[in-house]
Amino acid sequence: SGSLKRGAAPTRKTRLRVKSRKAVSDNALDDMCRTLVRHRDDWTCQRCGSKRAPEWSHVMSRNAKSIQWVPWNSMILCGPKINAYSCHGWWHNNIEAAMTWWADKFPDRALALEFWRHAKKHKVDRLATKLWLHQEVAKLR
Repeated sequence: SGSLKRGAAPTRKTRLRVKSRKAVSDNALDDMCRTLVRHRDDWTCQRCGSKRAPEWSHVMSRNAKSIQWVPWNSMILCGPKINAYSCHGWWHNNIEAAMTWWADKFPDRALALEFWRHAKKHKVDRLATKLWLHQEVAKLR
């Protein structure tokens, strides 16, 4: 218990505990979004149609947390991305051509992503995102 003197602010002898762990981890959300995109794209490269080495790829950078777990910002490309001859490698080495190709192939996703990119400038509600992704994955199964 603290002391309270006239004109003084109350003091605490015990430290307040701050939760250091996130209620929902980035890894859990990554796993759910990756699962959703893999099922949606049938584990098939969206550029060449190959089922060889499917990798989860983001259209816009994963650094943009507000759209990191939005399925319209993801697709399956054959990998690995370090190989310039794979579609994932092509994506990273030819970003302007890749973005044009993607917007032409998926105009509905491009429109949705543009909306989300501008509308979601606030902090991500991880629990709501987890619940929504869980619901979307359940629809695919």
